[in-house]
Amino acid sequence: MAAGTLTQRDIRQAQAESTVFSTNTADHGAVEGENSSPEGYGVWGKNDTGVVGRGQIHGVAGVSLTRDNTYVGIGVYGQSEVGPGVAAISSATDRFGAVDGIALREGYGGRFQGGKAQLMLVPGQTAGVPTAGDHRKGEIYMDLAADLWVCVGDGAPGTWKKVTTYSPPPSR
Repeated sequence: MAAGTLTQRDIRQAQAESTVFSTNTADHGAVEGENSSPEGYGVWGKNDTGVVGRGQIHGVAGVSLTRDNTYVGIGVYGQSEVGPGVAAISSATDRFGAVDGIALREGYGGRFQGGKAQLMLVPGQTAGVPTAGDHRKGEIYMDLAADLWVCVGDGAPGTWKKVTTYSPPPSR
């Protein structure tokens, strides 16, 4: 037997404890974890950075499936006592943002809840609409003066409309 080869006994013992499988097929990852307990984790990482993934398509992907391949639950979950539960940074210069929220059926692309507010936009560095770069219909931008703008036409720099509110006069 070659050095580093797992025997059936090794695999049974590993399955009884923490489990790590190493595979090399197109439909599986290089490292997989499986836990038969409904309260357990498939993959658990604990350190300064618990789990890191690097890939040409997905660095880390999470899918929540039952044993009969029914989608259920949360695909990726993050929790923190001192910082963001999940953080995303993108260096892409094209159409991609740091986070994409896509609902394939009747759900919402994003749902937010917070103790102070549901959403916080960090104001831009100047007053008024963006004057450079390619922009797409549907973008929402908050300028330095905290005015809110919506891009209503694609282009460089796009066509923008200011979001305004109206307060009717008090009725007499």
